[in-house]
Amino acid sequence: MTRTDQDILFTALAFVAVLTNGQAIKPHEAPEKTRELARQINDFCALHVGSPTPDVLADEADAVIVDQLIERHVQELRANEATILPENRNTLIRLHDRLQIRNVRRINRVLYTELSDDKLADFVLSYLDEEIEAAEATA
Repeated sequence: MTRTDQDILFTALAFVAVLTNGQAIKPHEAPEKTRELARQINDFCALHVGSPTPDVLADEADAVIVDQLIERHVQELRANEATILPENRNTLIRLHDRLQIRNVRRINRVLYTELSDDKLADFVLSYLDEEIEAAEATA
């Protein structure tokens, strides 16, 4: 199934859900509600069903999907001051890991402006040593 096929399927499913939800929806609201529900179906399927993405790109593709999920929760928090987090433990772990990475990157942007080249090189060597120690510990 191609990405376009998936988009069409998710949109069709969302359209049916919007129509059959039993709520009176104004005609001008239906397209946006349908698109939002299609995005949620897409996010759910990407996190729980899997992706045809090759293993080489799995981390990168996963990051994009999780970033989209994070942005949806951020938008919900801004709009409603609340959001419903997934109950699936693996999804929560992926969200936590990705948010942690994003936070470290924000902190590092500030840190890089204040570090000398020598100090930055010291950090790199220290992390390389940790990589060697971790590899030896698991061998």
